[in-house]
Amino acid sequence: VMDQAVILDVLSGGTTSYAENLNDNAISGLRFGILDEYTYPRGEKNIDAEVIAAFENAVAELEALGAEVIRVKIPEAMRIANNFLINNNVSDQVILYQLMKNAMEKNQVDALIFPTYLSAPHRSGVDSNGKYWHPSTQPFLNNCRLLSSCAGVPEMAIPIGYHSRGAGIGMEIAALKNEEQLLLD
Repeated sequence: VMDQAVILDVLSGGTTSYAENLNDNAISGLRFGILDEYTYPRGEKNIDAEVIAAFENAVAELEALGAEVIRVKIPEAMRIANNFLINNNVSDQVILYQLMKNAMEKNQVDALIFPTYLSAPHRSGVDSNGKYWHPSTQPFLNNCRLLSSCAGVPEMAIPIGYHSRGAGIGMEIAALKNEEQLLLD
């Protein structure tokens, strides 16, 4: 976090010091929204139990540190983000940001949280049906980290575990525009 704060200080031209303003106790009293559409209730076969277990442990840790965690729904988020990736239409980005902002304000949450990926990356090779595949063929829905870049909002990925396949497991924390200090804290 300190490294990211220092880099952001440099990138912002020194107008503010994210590193000097870090608050170690900022989690207590914050309200996080688990983004339903990017977590386990979807019932998809590609959601990995180890990823969800690590995510649930991270949520429990946030709560133990004094945060409140609730569930938030943005039903159109995935479809609009996917449209933005395909068409690169700025209006999709504006719509997605407004949907996120409205949901966060309605639910009075400071930031949204969701797993970075819903399953650990697979190795290239042949599956049980004899079909060759590559990790890049994993579905977009499995790659949740794209939401924030599609909405044009700051986010931070943090490690929350280690998968038995040898891959790290991450959690995204996304906030509204100009909330970088909140994310770093």
